[in-house]
Amino acid sequence: MAALLCLAASVQADWREDLARMPLRGNPSELNETNCIPLMLQAFHGCKSVKSLIFMPGATDELYFFHRVHVRMQNPNPSLSDAVVALTNQTPLHAIWRAPFLILHTDEDPLDPIGFVSDTPTAERIKAARLASEARFDDQDWGALQPFLAKTLGIHVEPSSNSLQSHHFFRHSFAASDLTGWELLEATSLAGKTKFRVEANRVIFEGDIRHLANPTVPADFLVSMLEPPSMKRINSIPLEGVDGRLDYFAAAPKTGRLFVAAPENHSVEVIDLKAGRRIRQITGINEPQGLAFAPDANRLLVCSRNDGSVRSFDANSFEEGPRINLGQNADNIRLDDHMAFVGSRVESGLGLLTGIDISFFNPNKAGQQTSLLSQIQLPAHPESFQFDFIHRQVFVNVPDARQIAVIDVRSSKWRTSASWSISAAEQNFPMALDAAKSRLFVGCRKPACILAYHTGTGRLLFQSPCVGDAAGLFYDDALKRLYVIGGEGAIDIFMVPDNAAEAVLLTRIWTRPQARTGLFIPELQTLAVAVPHATNGPAQILLYKVGQ
Repeated sequence: MAALLCLAASVQADWREDLARMPLRGNPSELNETNCIPLMLQAFHGCKSVKSLIFMPGATDELYFFHRVHVRMQNPNPSLSDAVVALTNQTPLHAIWRAPFLILHTDEDPLDPIGFVSDTPTAERIKAARLASEARFDDQDWGALQPFLAKTLGIHVEPSSNSLQSHHFFRHSFAASDLTGWELLEATSLAGKTKFRVEANRVIFEGDIRHLANPTVPADFLVSMLEPPSMKRINSIPLEGVDGRLDYFAAAPKTGRLFVAAPENHSVEVIDLKAGRRIRQITGINEPQGLAFAPDANRLLVCSRNDGSVRSFDANSFEEGPRINLGQNADNIRLDDHMAFVGSRVESGLGLLTGIDISFFNPNKAGQQTSLLSQIQLPAHPESFQFDFIHRQVFVNVPDARQIAVIDVRSSKWRTSASWSISAAEQNFPMALDAAKSRLFVGCRKPACILAYHTGTGRLLFQSPCVGDAAGLFYDDALKRLYVIGGEGAIDIFMVPDNAAEAVLLTRIWTRPQARTGLFIPELQTLAVAVPHATNGPAQILLYKVGQ
């Protein structure tokens, strides 16, 4: 009874109420291996909150292989909602709401569909397609799914019906209504325990052999797991005349200003978030990349990739102040209370991490001696890095060396205290830190995944698939979530509770192809995403509001 009350209190009200209006045919007093799936799929009709009811292979095994489902129905006139609650309280089955799917699964089922995009135009055509009517597949093999997918999507689907390559696919049990083409691929992938790849004018399905451990999720996070995360697009700000890629961001939350580096345009774009428009361009900077805002001095610091300088500007008047020339390829920059950390690359291919006293950039102290507090060599060019205020150390992604360098900065003589080799994936670019819980999150592109490490030991905590071509990764401490921005054209929102054994994908929000960089501004609960100039429109900044 306690479990029943917990689930009933936790399940999101709207889909529970929608499912309560879907009666089970014949008012069964028991659900078992014979009638459970047929009755539930027949009762399901697409609604606003749920567009597909999916039984994953682990759930169907409980029915058809282990014969362990014998569920008593308490309501004499049971609904689909009653069936979901009864199954999750009387059997090993779990229910999770993963927009727009309601998924019944067991601990052995991988909950994240894997889809790779090799051809963006074909992927866009698929996303534009839509399932015109309701569809139901009750324990159907690939021979039934393949022609249905090909007809619905208007595209070639492999492997062909009844081919040898599909013999190891699981049989599919799901009902769906009003799905987009991409959602239909994901529903098929979940129901059949497969993965898919989008190539030019075709989709190829393959077996997915992942075996995930039982996720450890605290009870107080159950509501957040079942409810869709709130992320609403609130604005799209055009950047007319800005060509080329957009790189790092910085923000001044109190004034509502956002700064965006446009390296190939040789400018920094200044945006007023409240007004929703660009208000200034800082020009004449040779390939600006890393940006940082120093609130105490009200200074914007800009790294120039081409000449290796770090320049400073008043964040209100944009008047230029002191600058320092590192003589290297200045890239990323991050700040603590008194120091600017700058990552750069030298001609030999090695990398550098440099510390600069922030007070040097204060124009009121002009003429003071430049203070390079410290500098340390890295085995290759550094990408994203994070500063741990608690333990006074810096974690640096060094993708060409396939490692994470841990730099001890407690004294002026910096030292490399550890180098963690990355063997699970390659191309480790973005990074986010949860210092309080000793967790470092790293985004990789080959394969596309998130790696989580314990900051004290370097132990790999988990690996979870994510959107491809990730370049932005941000941790939201208030909601215990990760936001991953990928050039595949999407934002992945993950839940990562404090003692999570994996990152749980809550939803994927489609943006634009090549929209790879951005910034999460926790003070404003806003996520900004950069969309570079394309043939169908100017560069723009997409703004999303993150809510409870």
